Amino acid sequence: MIRPARAATLLVSLVAVFLSCGPQRSQDESHKLLPDSTELFATGHFSVLRYFRRIEKESSPLSYDIWADENFASTYNAALRYQLDSERADLRQSLPIRRVTLDLRRPLTPERQALGRDFISSFEARLRCDLAGLKGTLQEAGEYKRGEKPVQFSCGEVLVEAGVVHNLTVDAEFLVLAFYDRRYFETEFQLR
Repeated sequence: MIRPARAATLLVSLVAVFLSCGPQRSQDESHKLLPDSTELFATGHFSVLRYFRRIEKESSPLSYDIWADENFASTYNAALRYQLDSERADLRQSLPIRRVTLDLRRPLTPERQALGRDFISSFEARLRCDLAGLKGTLQEAGEYKRGEKPVQFSCGEVLVEAGVVHNLTVDAEFLVLAFYDRRYFETEFQLR
């Protein structure tokens, strides 16, 4: 359970984030709403992650590109995942990005906290949005319990989410920081 004082602080932070979000993007810019992987890796902050593979399912128009610090299938501590929409691909452009997530194994080491801060800062600069509340979530990740409702808010055309999940494959808990194309999230998860 989230303590009342912490919940109030988090709520104030999230309201501040909501009010400080930059202008909404036009439809022409929607394909560039989320940064592609080359932008994140150009910063040098994600050099500990190695490309794992692209996962494509015949039953879904979505594919995933995955980077991890170790073997993604069994021992990773940090992973970056890009969800791409191959159904709406334009051969002249890269695949539209629908979601970018960073999974950080708990407990968070100083290195994983730094990776999380760099991830959040990359989006903060791109979206021109104050994500101090999300950085606070990263600092307090040890207090979150698996199964608690994720922290969620909008920042312009991007939906931001942070929560704890248990990964059965590696039998570990991860703090997951996610940035979604808001239209995709509302369509796929039917939240309005």
